[in-house]
Amino acid sequence: MTNPSWRHEYQRALTTRDAYEKASRDVFDAYRTVASSPNRPISPTAAAADKVAEIERLTADLTVSQRSRADLQNRLDTLSTSLTSLRASSVTSAARIRALEAERTSLIRKVRDRDEELRGKAKLLENIQDEAMTLNLQLNMAEENKRRLEGENQELVERWMVAKRREAEEMNTASRFS
Repeated sequence: MTNPSWRHEYQRALTTRDAYEKASRDVFDAYRTVASSPNRPISPTAAAADKVAEIERLTADLTVSQRSRADLQNRLDTLSTSLTSLRASSVTSAARIRALEAERTSLIRKVRDRDEELRGKAKLLENIQDEAMTLNLQLNMAEENKRRLEGENQELVERWMVAKRREAEEMNTASRFS
């Protein structure tokens, strides 16, 4: 007595996920290109450092969740195997089968919850990485603008000094002949 509706639901969820990922492929490729760019600043700002720390924390959380999911999946596989062997070996084990089915259902629900949590954490991690990249790009633009303005200022000061020196020389020349 297998219930094919969960398979249909699972297949539909996979199809939806694949469609979402394919729709966002350009964004992912652009992010990878920007992330692998050698023009990233070496020393991040304090905000970027906070983002890096948050990324590291989220990465650690994601790793723990993935391990937990793998453990739950292993337990689910073990219970599914046990359930199958009990069904084949004895009809009198109906009470044990019901208990294992209940635990299996619980584990399936936990695996789904864990999968949803992993998707949420992965999306959050991606958003934070995007934000960190944006901050780094803004920092690079601000530093480039600063360098340009410093150069312009130096050029203006030099031109002003030349003009004042010329004025002073003209005044000295004019005062000698008066």
